[in-house]
Amino acid sequence: MGVAQHAVDSVSEYLGQRESFGKPILTNQGVQWQLAEMATKIEAARCLLYKTAAVMDSGEPVALTAAMNKLFATDVAMDVTVKCAQLFGAEGFMKDAPIGQAMAVAKMLQIVDGTSEIQKIVVGRGIARQYLPRR
Repeated sequence: MGVAQHAVDSVSEYLGQRESFGKPILTNQGVQWQLAEMATKIEAARCLLYKTAAVMDSGEPVALTAAMNKLFATDVAMDVTVKCAQLFGAEGFMKDAPIGQAMAVAKMLQIVDGTSEIQKIVVGRGIARQYLPRR
């Protein structure tokens, strides 16, 4: 969530300073809608993180919740950083640009410590255990 939040903060600051047709780009309703969607996804990921922490603190099994959290948060980070790079324009895709680096980190987060595909297996099996008859 930190990677995604940093990307949204960076692009919001950038678009607040850049002008198009005599107004900051940030005043464009379409841009604001994109930022609203990204901010909402980040907040949802943050809520799932807090739930995961609460489950850990309670001593209950945390594998399912943690897998959901990693799957969702890393996908949000990837989605948000790509959209922010698009809002930055060509500058966002430069290798040395902070947003370009954030995209690389977001992709790495999807792979390191269990790929998103592995997290889907953990979540799927957790759901199946709840509904399959016990043998």
